[in-house]
Amino acid sequence: MSASLIFTNKDNSDFNYDYAKRCYALLEKIDKSEKIVEENKTYIQSFIKSLQKEGLCLATIRKYLAQFVIIGELFDRDFNECEKQDIEKVVGEIKKHFNSERGDESIAMHITTLKKLIGWVKKDEDSVLIKWIKIYIFTQI
Repeated sequence: MSASLIFTNKDNSDFNYDYAKRCYALLEKIDKSEKIVEENKTYIQSFIKSLQKEGLCLATIRKYLAQFVIIGELFDRDFNECEKQDIEKVVGEIKKHFNSERGDESIAMHITTLKKLIGWVKKDEDSVLIKWIKIYIFTQI
């Protein structure tokens, strides 16, 4: 899967944190995961290519890849064939996984990524499958 994606460090932060190496490692993790449906691995790779075309930096792409490891393993069917109840289940699992561990911001980031990915796969960012999802971040003052 990962053979057609090329990551290159372009600036000092990329070199300092070696984001290219980190992206390849995460892509390999996705590729080798037996929990991620093969079709979804292809969608993830294509989505990453589209992010590269948009000019997103490697740090952001690495963040998406790390989230796709979790999101991909939570889906037990093709992203393009998923229904609202599949997405509801995954949103619930994300909330449960991050509830006490990392908090609201991690939940919001993963759900935002999920919405963006499903909207991209379905070619409809206003899809009824994802439009219902509301993201709230509660902060204590």
